[in-house]
Amino acid sequence: WDPPFAQALSKHCPDGLNGYLTMREAAQNGPLPAKTRELIFMILDSIDNEVSGACAHAATAVEAGMTVEEIVQTFVIVTIVRGINVLCMARAEAIQTAEKKADELGKK
Repeated sequence: WDPPFAQALSKHCPDGLNGYLTMREAAQNGPLPAKTRELIFMILDSIDNEVSGACAHAATAVEAGMTVEEIVQTFVIVTIVRGINVLCMARAEAIQTAEKKADELGKK
């Protein structure tokens, strides 16, 4: 994964890039189970309408053992706090991606 800002940070602020990469590694290797971590990333990306990130994290969450029902329930909880718009845009695509991954993996 090559974030769009990595090249600019590498050139103009390598310490900033190193700090980001250290923080990212800590998030990836911390004590949270992979499915929980991916669920959090999915929700945060979807709130920011980062569709590709939300979908990627939804698929990875399913691969890590999250069910589509758990993902949908999470979106319901977020809707209670953030309103009905949370189910629009990236959320529907993330759920569809999770369903597709679950089908691929034979999980129902």
